[in-house]
Amino acid sequence: MLQLIAKSQLTSLSGVAQKNYFNILDKIVQKVLDDHHNPRLIKDLLQDLSSTLCILIRGVGKSVLVGNINIWICRLETVVTWQQQLQNLQMTKDSGHPCTAADPDSCFTPVSPQHFIDLFKF
Repeated sequence: MLQLIAKSQLTSLSGVAQKNYFNILDKIVQKVLDDHHNPRLIKDLLQDLSSTLCILIRGVGKSVLVGNINIWICRLETVVTWQQQLQNLQMTKDSGHPCTAADPDSCFTPVSPQHFIDLFKF
């Protein structure tokens, strides 16, 4: 859902919903930076969001953006900062999941539902 919003629905959100969206993203990015889980997924999301924001700010401008254009520029700068932080992320922590092991065949080991849920706890 976050990906869909980033790609095509951002301007359909109210100002409060947009603020909540960015607050949720901030929590997700901080969680990924702290736990080193799923950085690729959030990197992809942030790339889509960055592209959308660039198009909206440069091409479309104030006509569809809720709020001051400077707020949107600040949001884009925040997204770029998050991207840089994730780019610099060193994957030194072993998550305990078999796929992080040296044996690629271990990636076929099933993951318990609880472990899967734990990956997304905030």
